[in-house]
Amino acid sequence: MPVEVVSKNLGHGSPAITLTIYRHVLDDELRATVVDLLPMLPAQPQYTPALLN
Repeated sequence: MPVEVVSKNLGHGSPAITLTIYRHVLDDELRATVVDLLPMLPAQPQYTPALLN
């Protein structure tokens, strides 16, 4: 849900206020998403880095 919509529904004067107050929620959601995606990453890179001369 867009932060602007949340801000308006909570009666905040601006989305910046909402983000300041609820930043920890966004950080926790991002962290949870990364943890959920980790098992999907390959164990080894699928490419061979170019050799530098």
